[in-house]
Formats: sequence, C-alpha cells, structure tokens
Amino acid sequence: MDKIKPRIFKGTRDFLPRMMIPREDIIDTIRRSFSRYGFSPLSTPAFEFIEILTGKSGSEADKLIYPLSYRGGKTLALHYDLTVPLARVMAQYAELPRPFKRYQIQPVWRADRPQIRQGRFREFVQCDADIVGVGGALADAEIIALTADILGRLGFGIGERKYLILVNDRRFLAGVVAWAGIYPGQWLAPVCRALDKYDRAGIEGVREELTALKLEVRIIDRLMRVFEDVPADLRARSGYAKAKDLLDNWADQLDFDEEALELGGLFDAIAGFGVPDNTWVFTPWLSRGLDYYTGPIFESVLPAEPHIGSLTGGGRYDDLIGRFGTQDIPATGTTIGIDRIFTAMEQLGMLGKSSCRTQVLVANFGDQTLRFELNVVAEFRNAGLATEIYLEPVKLAKQFRYADKLGIPVVAVIGPDEASKGLVKLKWMDTGVEEIVSRTRAVYGLKEKLAMRGE
Repeated sequence: MDKIKPRIFKGTRDFLPRMMIPREDIIDTIRRSFSRYGFSPLSTPAFEFIEILTGKSGSEADKLIYPLSYRGGKTLALHYDLTVPLARVMAQYAELPRPFKRYQIQPVWRADRPQIRQGRFREFVQCDADIVGVGGALADAEIIALTADILGRLGFGIGERKYLILVNDRRFLAGVVAWAGIYPGQWLAPVCRALDKYDRAGIEGVREELTALKLEVRIIDRLMRVFEDVPADLRARSGYAKAKDLLDNWADQLDFDEEALELGGLFDAIAGFGVPDNTWVFTPWLSRGLDYYTGPIFESVLPAEPHIGSLTGGGRYDDLIGRFGTQDIPATGTTIGIDRIFTAMEQLGMLGKSSCRTQVLVANFGDQTLRFELNVVAEFRNAGLATEIYLEPVKLAKQFRYADKLGIPVVAVIGPDEASKGLVKLKWMDTGVEEIVSRTRAVYGLKEKLAMRGE
C-alpha cells in the first residue's frame, strides 16, 4: 500500500496544544465580554445555498466563495463570513425579539491568497457581535464600547500594544464627495477607496490615486480638504474633543447635508459609554469597502504594528437583511479578528508558552502506592485543580522531564514512605523547591499557592 504524504492545504493550519491553549483563552475572554454586554450566542451551518452568499458585497466578495458539489451541481458553498448567515436568520425567524443582540464564533472559509505574517488565512475563526432591529447612534456606540472592552481585557493598550479604534461614517464620506463636486453614485466607492489609502500611502499617494481616476484638479484639491488640520499621527488626534473639533470644521461645508454630520451623536454616545479617550479617533477618510455599509464604520489597529492590519472591523448595514425578506431591518456590528489578534499577540510576546492546562502531575510509583495516588488525584480534581497522573510507573526522572516539557508547575510525589504517613511531597518545577505536607494541606494549600502565582 502506498504511503500517504501528511500535508495540509496552504492557508490552513493545525493548532497544536501550545497554540490552542492561548486561542481558547482569547475566545473565552471575548465570549465573557459578549455576555456582559447582553449578547446571546447563535450558530448557523458551515455551508449555505450559494445564492444566499452571492450578492452581498459585489463580485469581489463572490470570488471568495468555496463552492461545494452536491448531486452534480454547485448549489452550496462554505460561508465566507457570518453576517450573511445572520441576515438570512433574521429574515427566516420573524419571531426573534428586537433588538436582537447576537454573537457568533465559527470557522469561515475564503478562496483568498493567504498572507501569513498579517494573520490572513483561507480558513479562520470569525467572531461577530451584532445588534439587529434598531437604528441610531447608541447601538453603534455600544459596539465600539464592546470592542474597547475586549481589546483592553486581552492586554492591548500600552506601548507597542497600544490600539486605536478608527471611527467614521459612510454618510460623512458621501457628503464630502458631493461637496467636492462629484455626484456620489458610482463615484463614491472608487473615490473613497483612494481616500482610505492615506494611512498607508500619505497625501501624495492619495492624490495619485485620485488623479488615476481622471478627476479634475480642482475636485482633487477640494477632496484634499479632508486631510487639512488633521495630524498624520493617529494618536495625536484621539478622543472626544478632537473628534468634535474636526467635525465642527466641516459643519459649514456640509451644512446642506444633515446626515453627513450625524457623527456628532455617535461621538457623544461613545463618550457616554466611558470609552477611554486615548483609544478611539475620528478618521475622516476611513471607508472599509462601502459595498453594504450605510452609516457609522469602525475598525481597530495597532499603530506600532501596521503590517497586522485591522484587529476588528464593522459598521452599520441597514439594507442587507432586506435582501432576504420584505422589509429592511437596521443592523450594526463588528467582527473580532481572532487570527489577527492571535498573530499580533504572538509577535508582541503576549502569549504564554504552556502546552497543557495541567496544574499538578501526580507521580506514579506503581502498585504499592497507586491506590493512595489515585485517591489524591481525585481529591485534587474535586478541589478544582487540573490534575493528571503519569500513566506508567517509570523512573521518576522521566516523569519530571514530562512535567517540565509541558510546563506543569507542580509534581506531587507519593512514595512508599509518604503514603504510609499520609504525606505528599510537592516539587515546584520552576524553582526545584520541595515541601512535604499532609494530604489535606497538599490539596488546599496547593490550590491557594497556584492561585497566588496566577496558574
């Protein structure tokens, strides 16, 4: 029989325990934040009818789809995000309460070129939170507050770990384009894609992009007004006061378009939720693709690590759900990029190095002491300690090497002498310190010490 070469498809990954443990910790932190904010879990099938997935964001998004053959036809496809399945659910289950606050954590698949260093893969876990059934700035601001809460709890916020949530509004961009003398229509998306390159290409790069669109020089000059009085450094213009000042500078130019200035209400709500001033910034050129966003848009970045891209991103999409039903239903939400976040934390040295969750390894001396050892294992586990027993009575040195390799902090040694006296020897693997304690003290004292050490 021919041997099969073990391999995986490019853009996918195996997650060994040393990676899965911090990933699970990240997901658990995010899930707890979702619950604190009143979001409920939702799960949908990995694949949908292909007509459900096509048409959300135009032909570019349609190219991301992995079709599935079913009974000779390509009627199904793997979902490439979780927003379209949510829209389908809302149209299909009219009895769901509104506002409906849901979170969803599931794998998605995209037929896209992987970019490993940026944390971009063909298969990845998407983590969404959305509020459906209510318009207005309060819902958008709550999504932003949720984002800040999650990133802060994951350990971002200081030095190289400093994050910023970029905030803008699709209606503001439409107002700017109209003010510059361009009928938004078909021009809105290409013009805003050019403006969106400012943080990467600078003013001259944006001007080159606009020139390539064959726009008149006078129109380009007016569009450049977006960047006037705006410091190039994101961190130099973060917070409520600076956001209001920038918007006020546009009030006279955009007084013909009340919707373009509704960002002020969003800024008020963000401040009201207590989102720290140094964590969010009004970014007048942010566009995020604009294919289906209808209002506020936002994403979070690490200014010190620009190659990572956005850690989170989302906005308001009031027209999408109506494509699956008889009426439009307002909605807003964000995607928390777990793979991007994991990549950033890995590159910034924010992840632990443990390959297991075991806190205590009970050494195995064989039949003479096994009953006593198993009783201690049960007592440790009943007390809430993650415990395992070495499954073979091999030399003690080999059992210590096993604990050391996996990062298990403590080995409980119960030889014949200890067992006869009801004692347990505890060896701390990082220091080599040993202590002999009573069986009862071993259980409750160990739990206390591990908690103090954060293990």
